[in-house]
Amino acid sequence: MQRIRVIATLLFLFFFASMFELSAAEKTDSLDIHTEHRVLTVAQKDEKWIGVPERKVLGVQVRAKWVPDGDVQGVWRFSYAYPEKVRLSEGSVKTVVRRGKVESKTGTVQLPITRPNPYRLTVRFEGTVNGKPVTASTFYSFDIPRIQQKADKPGKDGSTVVQARMTGREVDGHWMMAVARPDSEILYVHEGSTPRLQAQLPPGEYILKTVFYGTVDGVRMGMQESKTLKVKAKESSTYVIPGKNNEFRTYDQAIRAIQGMHQSGRLAESERTYSAKAGAYSGWTIVLLVILGLMVYRKKKMT
Repeated sequence: MQRIRVIATLLFLFFFASMFELSAAEKTDSLDIHTEHRVLTVAQKDEKWIGVPERKVLGVQVRAKWVPDGDVQGVWRFSYAYPEKVRLSEGSVKTVVRRGKVESKTGTVQLPITRPNPYRLTVRFEGTVNGKPVTASTFYSFDIPRIQQKADKPGKDGSTVVQARMTGREVDGHWMMAVARPDSEILYVHEGSTPRLQAQLPPGEYILKTVFYGTVDGVRMGMQESKTLKVKAKESSTYVIPGKNNEFRTYDQAIRAIQGMHQSGRLAESERTYSAKAGAYSGWTIVLLVILGLMVYRKKKMT
């Protein structure tokens, strides 16, 4: 009888220990890795365009943590890989894969990624959570935001339709789209939560400017883009203006850009307009022509 009691006691202790281990395992399994990111930008002055408060992308800050939070001791590893086109010395273009890995004990790192594109990370943790050994990994996808837009003539009436979208998983904000003459005088404007502009445009060349402010994947930001809009008899298309696509702005800068266009009736970006910029460049052109003329005159006089 005593032997049976001992066996029963051992079985009860074993069952209790198994339940305790199962409970601890369930508690660990209930933890989730929460990852978030923020695009880091800094103000810079673009020498090509006068008075424009440009912002340059420095990189992407990524933060990972356990949810719910607890006593976390260990190392976070962030691995990434993305394709990039590289122009070789002989002029050909080759696609290479950029790879990298960054470690952190706090769960926060800055990745040297600056191009507007979609990216995917492997986030891995090795250490202890509330004193229990844990090794886990997950994937995290994010975008460096960019504006994508297209122009077309879908209807029989010959009107041009321009549509845009902001890349990202969750986008909420305000849009303004403006079509202007080459001298920056605005002809048509669309403003609202839907980036779609429709206008009757005779064949010719125009400037299309799109401004956005709002939140992209939880990040408050602004962005603008200017393109050449070419309208033909049966089709319309847009072309990139070098240095004027996917320009990062702060939320407030984007609002001021829209206000400037409303007040001036031109593609104003601050207190200046495209025409003012064109005038500045024309002024420099005149100065250079005068200098060149003096040099030619002096050379003829010497001969």
